[in-house]
Amino acid sequence: MCSSRFREQTAIYLAILLGLFIGRVLGQLIVVLYSPAFLPAFEHWQSGALPYPLLLLSQLLLIVFGIRMIRSVKEGRDISNNQRAMRWGCHLRVFSIFYASMMLLRAFSYLLFSLDITAAPVMPGIIPIPFHFVLAGFIFTYASYQQTAGQ
Repeated sequence: MCSSRFREQTAIYLAILLGLFIGRVLGQLIVVLYSPAFLPAFEHWQSGALPYPLLLLSQLLLIVFGIRMIRSVKEGRDISNNQRAMRWGCHLRVFSIFYASMMLLRAFSYLLFSLDITAAPVMPGIIPIPFHFVLAGFIFTYASYQQTAGQ
């Protein structure tokens, strides 16, 4: 079982990452509602793979799940079965690395586009890229907690 200090530190890291993601969601929502001059235009905020209402709904669900995950870490829940926690943590860690790798390829594609080497990036929109890394970091941190707590 993990110490309360480890759980608190992990919860703080997760809260910081989730806070960054919430800032991104609010930023895009402000652009949609008010189009302020001090924020980038809407097309920079998303790739267009999902229509904005569906994207916003999925982001809100991620925020709700993120809050639940932080609470479970802080309270030391979800670690009733050590083997299951370690296996779950291992799968999440692999997924987070794969996810970050795909975003690295997307960033590279955007770089090639900005240097006029390719006609268009794989997926347009520069702002989502760092925030996908934020989400990958959240998943990786939670996975690490699951693996450590499961030992």
